[in-house]
Amino acid sequence: MFDTRETALFEPIDHDITQQSETTLVETQASGWMRRSSLREHFQVSNYHGGKIATCVHCSKVFKERKSTGNLSKHLKNIHPELFIDSRRRKDKTAEKPKSMALVVQTNHLPNFIAAEAIARPEEFFEIDILIEKQLPISIASSRAWERFIKNKGGALEPRSILERLAIYLRSFDDELIEMMKTVDYVTVVSQIHQVESGETYLTLLAKFILDTRYEDAQDKSELGETHLLDIIRLESEGESAVELRRKMADVFERFQVSSKAILLTRNQEWSTLREECLCDGSTNASNITKDLSPIRCVSELLEKLLATIISHIRATDEGMAKAFDELDKLGNAFENSGSIRQSLAKSGLCSIPAFPMATAMCVWKRAYIVLSNWNHYHDWLKFERPDHNAEMREINRSFQVLDVSISFLSYFVSCCSIFYHLDTMIQTDGFNRLSNAFTFYFTLKRYYDACHSATFGQLVSSGSKSTEFSFINGNEGLPNRIKRKVLNAVQQSVGIFAAYFDSFKENDAYIAAAMLNPAMKLNGFRQFMSEVDTGDYVERGMGIIRCHLKKWEQGGTTTRIPVICNNVSCFSKDTMKVSLQLGSRLTEREVGMTEWYLYISDTEKPENGIDAFQWWISNKKRFPSLFPLATSLLSMKFSHGAEHDFSGLDTLLRGDGNHGEYRRLQILLRDRFLRFGLHQSVDVDEGSSSELNQFSNPYNSEEDSSDDF
Repeated sequence: MFDTRETALFEPIDHDITQQSETTLVETQASGWMRRSSLREHFQVSNYHGGKIATCVHCSKVFKERKSTGNLSKHLKNIHPELFIDSRRRKDKTAEKPKSMALVVQTNHLPNFIAAEAIARPEEFFEIDILIEKQLPISIASSRAWERFIKNKGGALEPRSILERLAIYLRSFDDELIEMMKTVDYVTVVSQIHQVESGETYLTLLAKFILDTRYEDAQDKSELGETHLLDIIRLESEGESAVELRRKMADVFERFQVSSKAILLTRNQEWSTLREECLCDGSTNASNITKDLSPIRCVSELLEKLLATIISHIRATDEGMAKAFDELDKLGNAFENSGSIRQSLAKSGLCSIPAFPMATAMCVWKRAYIVLSNWNHYHDWLKFERPDHNAEMREINRSFQVLDVSISFLSYFVSCCSIFYHLDTMIQTDGFNRLSNAFTFYFTLKRYYDACHSATFGQLVSSGSKSTEFSFINGNEGLPNRIKRKVLNAVQQSVGIFAAYFDSFKENDAYIAAAMLNPAMKLNGFRQFMSEVDTGDYVERGMGIIRCHLKKWEQGGTTTRIPVICNNVSCFSKDTMKVSLQLGSRLTEREVGMTEWYLYISDTEKPENGIDAFQWWISNKKRFPSLFPLATSLLSMKFSHGAEHDFSGLDTLLRGDGNHGEYRRLQILLRDRFLRFGLHQSVDVDEGSSSELNQFSNPYNSEEDSSDDF
């Protein structure tokens, strides 16, 4: 029988790997937790030991901060159902969702042309708004009756065709967007391929950057970022080469003048499955068009690929585990589709086995973890419910009997592969999902694969300082070698995928510069990952980006008066560089910048606890003004683009309705511009109404779990 108290299954949660500094796998506090939730009237939120807690005002039960408020709504629904129902009813009466976005014209925030159009042609401006929201069919807008309806009352301005108006509006927004991006060092371009219901394939390019002018006034880091849909490119389903795809992307980059500053972040697997060669494979033989893009491969996708490969190999080599995975899926559907079962589980204080909307490998692991962590409780529940008297319960009992046959195998699989879930959890936090933390992510995985390789040959993972967190690979005492070998062999099947991503990571200097500009890492931090010789090579490559940035400052031709600096500053090579400047001397911007760099690396002041690297640079902007733009540009970049940030609604907007393809493209792009420039106010999604997937993002604690409250 599976006993959670005796297994190493849950050990990775408490390992040292989750207790390190900002450059390591640490989950930062979610500052926005419960900020706008409809549950606020039922819970008092307060700070506790650096985090947040929510205390129920009705029964004084205390909950720790989580990614969502699903555990709080569950508590309210189960313990105070009358309050939960009343709250939902009040919300439905007072906060109906609008069917269209509110149009707010604030001329001081808009391109000059758009602001002028709103005043000079209010009828056409209104028409454009309802066209891009698809509230008005283009067939009506093209009719003579509609033209007479919106005709300018003064009669001084000639009407323009719909496509012409849309193109003019978009060009005006794009000109403003180009000016905004000229002020930043780097722009993250998230590229994603979409296949819509009609069978057509499209590429979306989403630009993410931070404006320097925002730092002073922003109350929250979320207010700093800019996100804009640059373009939508239709791809030919057959016969389009990677060279043609690169050319189309290069055209977009040149149009927005970001060819030299775009860092590409790929999002989904279609990059490799739909193209004969992957644009973002990190190859040094890439064409001149993309040689400066410094592609970054999304690590969320990497973790999913690795785990999917492992599960697929286990399915193919062990019939019992293949049946176990199938039964887990059946249990999830059975629990989801039966209200009586969910009600019975709630009465017993047990969490339901989730049926995730997408059958990903990570969901398979999560479902197995939930079943194993509640194994004894589920069996007690089945005995209490007397499964012989109910066909539904008999089927559930049969599934648990099938799982019981492979319980040891399933337990070791969940334990050995828990690293993928924990890394996935880390990269979903804003504090860890930074370019500077990619070294921790990749080298942690490398050490994991090295440890698994040694364990394949019968070696135990030692308790040394570098391998303590991987001792779960050893398994429980008495674990059959046959089971251990099968799981470890499956892990080895995924090594090739990891190696390809790891090689791409090592060839990208942007990761190195970002790590060097992380005050918790600087130069010495590389030594924890590599040898002294390799460290020197990496630092020199990172310095190439930093010198290039400072050279751009020098090209401005300005000089700066600075105070006296007399100090011995050690650079990484341990040579001593004496900086002795006379009062009133004038330096070029580059000289000022290099002086800042030497002061930065010699600064022994550590960031305060709770302040991450990005926030540290905002606080030290005046100390390092030359390095500040590059540091914040790189440290704000993410190396994982989660599905929750995807450009949504593309399928609906591109759905074949007989309209011209260029019209649909202009419609989608203008819809995004209206939203991003503040003409449309997006409807806030209440935190209390989390999707089911979010409710199970940390599904191992039921509402009564002691790890969730005090």
